Amino acid sequence: MTLVELLVAMMATSILLIGIGVVFTGSLKSLVVVTAKGDLTANAQVAMETVSSKLRAGHGVLNAAGVPGATLMVATANSITFRADLPEPASSTAAATQVAPWNPAYASTLSGAALWPSAVRYSWTSTLCGTGSDKRGIIEETARASFVASGVTAGTVSYGAFSSPRCVLRTTSTTGIGFRYFANGVGGASGCALPDAATPTRWPSPSLMPTALTTTTELANVKSVEVSIIAQDPGGRQVSLLNQICLTN
Repeated sequence: MTLVELLVAMMATSILLIGIGVVFTGSLKSLVVVTAKGDLTANAQVAMETVSSKLRAGHGVLNAAGVPGATLMVATANSITFRADLPEPASSTAAATQVAPWNPAYASTLSGAALWPSAVRYSWTSTLCGTGSDKRGIIEETARASFVASGVTAGTVSYGAFSSPRCVLRTTSTTGIGFRYFANGVGGASGCALPDAATPTRWPSPSLMPTALTTTTELANVKSVEVSIIAQDPGGRQVSLLNQICLTN
């Protein structure tokens, strides 16, 4: 083998190895991106399922006369507070002290299923999730309800303080979570209001973006909630999820 042939062979081998290295590096980078995006999507899906499952448990608390309150308590574009029947606290004495004053049918349902009327709040925070630069995220807070059987507020439902926030999604996104609300017109017609209906009453509307649903009628008329979650990781990768939840009442 001559020197020229040896140099040509070495050059060809070098080109081949460089090509293999480029392909391998590209594949490795793609794998890292796909894995990171998959993890981000999985985390966002867990957060969406957490929010959605609690909204599906939403229920207007029945008072002693059997009159339900609105499911939604506070509704804004970036946070929501609603009533829901959640698992009963382990230390509660619901049957003896709290559940009994409610409407009998409702109290029986609560006792039989070991549920407890609660208020649930979801919102985005820049300070309460994690430590350091990853404090941003979506938090869940709950407050237990009690029935006021006597006094000036007799026959009403009161709620305790919201518990310590629980982070359901840690993200570097400044958007986090958003809500839109749909109703079947004035008077709170029955049935779930979907955004693809012919003329749904929706809030926020494209032309008017109020800061909150402010009246009892507005809150009572909402039949479905559209939840959007945007999660972003430190690498700038972003995932956006959207879900429509029909309220039970």
